[in-house]
Amino acid sequence: MLGKPLLAAARDQAADSGGAQEEAAVKSLHTGKTRETTLQGAKLSPADVLILARVIEGEAGGEPFKGKVAVGAVIINRVEDERFPDSIYKVTHQPGAFYAVRKGTIRHPISEDALRAAKEAIKGVDPTGGALYFWNPAKATSSWIHNRHVITRIGNHVFAI
Repeated sequence: MLGKPLLAAARDQAADSGGAQEEAAVKSLHTGKTRETTLQGAKLSPADVLILARVIEGEAGGEPFKGKVAVGAVIINRVEDERFPDSIYKVTHQPGAFYAVRKGTIRHPISEDALRAAKEAIKGVDPTGGALYFWNPAKATSSWIHNRHVITRIGNHVFAI
């Protein structure tokens, strides 16, 4: 589960956006009435779902639904891969790993689609076929990322291992 700083951020986000689903998730965290989900042995709280949805919104807000699920799947794939940290928060907050975290767009309101996409990715839906990386070729500047083995393209993103 995620710590107090994320809970505070979730509370702020719910207040700023007025999002009923976000507010309900934060309220359930506050009252202790959470329904945890298991992901390969890791317990996921509503706060985990929210942070995943926020990163999806920040990284793929303008992408088709399948692209949103794909971004969520990359994060889940990293959580399950021993080369990466073992939680959604730790994966998404690795230095430089996600633009949405680095630039603060994870604090923007999330869409219904981003929340649904997060839930789909947590259930194991993976349109990428196991990707660990994604990027928009029109925006990515790192030569390292362009050398990854491409699995598929969805919307404006390339997905790779």
